[in-house]
Amino acid sequence: MRKIIISIFTFVFITSASFAIDGGFEFILNVPIGMSIGIYDYDLTHYGENQDIVQGGAIRNSVGRNSGIGFDVGASIQLGYMFKSADNMGFSMLGEIGYSHDTFSFISKISKNIYETYTFDSLQIGIIPKFNIKNFAIGLGVGVKIPFIGNKHTKTSLIETDTKLTFDDIKRTFKVAAMPYLKLAFDYSIFFTERTAFNIGLYLGCDFGLKPNLYGIDESIDSNNRLIIDDIIYSSFDIGLQLGFKFGPNTK
Repeated sequence: MRKIIISIFTFVFITSASFAIDGGFEFILNVPIGMSIGIYDYDLTHYGENQDIVQGGAIRNSVGRNSGIGFDVGASIQLGYMFKSADNMGFSMLGEIGYSHDTFSFISKISKNIYETYTFDSLQIGIIPKFNIKNFAIGLGVGVKIPFIGNKHTKTSLIETDTKLTFDDIKRTFKVAAMPYLKLAFDYSIFFTERTAFNIGLYLGCDFGLKPNLYGIDESIDSNNRLIIDDIIYSSFDIGLQLGFKFGPNTK
């Protein structure tokens, strides 16, 4: 994560230095709406690996999860400055803060009727540099989401449950109550005055690094009361539309 942030700041410095000191303040109210694809990654302990071999792969089959589909939505404010050049191009350096509703959904490898879904309402904080060409903008965002409430939904063939998660519950359930994110955004601005526009675009993103405490996972301990999972990471790949309102300079 540190290398990614350093690379982005290096890109920002080199790119902004190539533009004339011209432009102006930029404000964007952004609303993303899309879907998420859960990514479940785990490692077995040495003991768990041996048991899996003995049981012909039964351990990985019971522990592993396939990807599920979820729903994401949010709202954020992007604030910063656009540096313009004389050839219909510009570079924006924007900070971002807002609200994000994210889903991490996983389906059992044993049965598609057994699944687990976490949803979180989070404070989102980050930066998103953008390269502007006429009315088009391409941005690469990085930051962190800090969940303040959540919900755990589980379903088996016999029962379906919902468990509300407070911030304290989240801190107990996960090793770190925060998740880094990356996103690539494509926007088109439809200007209806010299400095105000309606934005429409697409985004691709990834929320990653959410690690549950292993002793809170039923499948992490076998019948001999020994730990069989070494590590678990919840992540998601996100894709969707984003709509927004922009106040700031254009590059025409």
